[in-house]
Amino acid sequence: MIKKRTVGILILSTINYPGYLGDSIRIPSLAHELTKTGHNVHLFITNFTVTRDKELQEGGLGVHYIRMPFYPVQRRLKTSSNRSPLTRSLMAFLHMLTILKLTIQLLKFCKKHEIDILISYMPYRLTLIPTAVCKLVFRKPLIVDVADKYDCDPMEKFFLRYSDRMTYITLPLKRELETVYGIKPEQLLYLPNGTDIEFFAKPKSCVSPYPRGRKIVLFVGDIYTIDILVKAAPLIIQKNPSALFVIVGNGKLFLWKSKLEQTELKNYFQFTGFVPHSEIPKYILYSDVCISTFTNAPYLAYALPLKLFEYMACGKPIVATNVAGTAEVVKHEYNGFLVEPNDPENFAKYINLLLAKPDMRKKMGLNGKAFVKKFTWKAIAETLGKEVSKLIRSD
Repeated sequence: MIKKRTVGILILSTINYPGYLGDSIRIPSLAHELTKTGHNVHLFITNFTVTRDKELQEGGLGVHYIRMPFYPVQRRLKTSSNRSPLTRSLMAFLHMLTILKLTIQLLKFCKKHEIDILISYMPYRLTLIPTAVCKLVFRKPLIVDVADKYDCDPMEKFFLRYSDRMTYITLPLKRELETVYGIKPEQLLYLPNGTDIEFFAKPKSCVSPYPRGRKIVLFVGDIYTIDILVKAAPLIIQKNPSALFVIVGNGKLFLWKSKLEQTELKNYFQFTGFVPHSEIPKYILYSDVCISTFTNAPYLAYALPLKLFEYMACGKPIVATNVAGTAEVVKHEYNGFLVEPNDPENFAKYINLLLAKPDMRKKMGLNGKAFVKKFTWKAIAETLGKEVSKLIRSD
């Protein structure tokens, strides 16, 4: 029997890891699942929080942290009131030196180790240029993982031409890659976000984080806007005086918290701030209704929030704004309700309906649990693994 050869995969990203935002979950989850299938995966991480170069192993996954050597100077220049052409030129020069350092380190690593394929998380200069150079030098396939809307600058557009595949998470993002960047359909791979269903199964020692007797309407994630919820809240409280709106996450936390402190709604809102991802399941499991509040702003409309998959994994019904990416996984009257982003009256209507009908909550929650089974990180990593094998065979 011919033994299957281990595939060497190098992923370069700018994520914060460990972290709680979408990219901090997506990339490590895919990397770990690829490792479980026998691939030799190396995850390189560079960002301003990395204070020194270091390497470690996580269950077979190689994690490599690379310090950005000039970031302290870049940060001082960025926050300086002096934004003269000379200052901007110096910032650009230091940025290119950082890219040069990354490129040299990746070239050395690829020369020393057997790397079969390269993956750049997002088409950022910091990730795309070093991986594209390695592709050209070692003649290896390059995948660019596009997990958010991003407007490339001319240099990034130039290096995008060297990608063999580009992933997308939503249909609007796919259309933009085709129309704006001229990417051919056969070069695109659907690679959505997902979740770990077992992780969101109820822990044995799980204790409710909420006060007794309250009906919990929950938002989890980076806070961009909760405007529709704030406008809907009086209509919800009118029918459900025991309602408590729990906002788990950071983002524009202090903005919204300070706004509500000046109103009568302050006693109905609870802001937790940052919560470790390991504790998120209990917040979802003990809630009654889960929400998503994106607007039609392109960055948000094109997104596919992890929270939606996590809500479904916990068997919770969803009330969400009807934006393009969200509507791909929240099916109206099946696993939740969709409402136009400027319609707080119907947002309140559907939350009140679910709070009044436990059987409906249960049914929609079960529908969500069934729907989310095809969006596990394991299944998504299998799709990526098949594409990796195909590219290596054709290389």
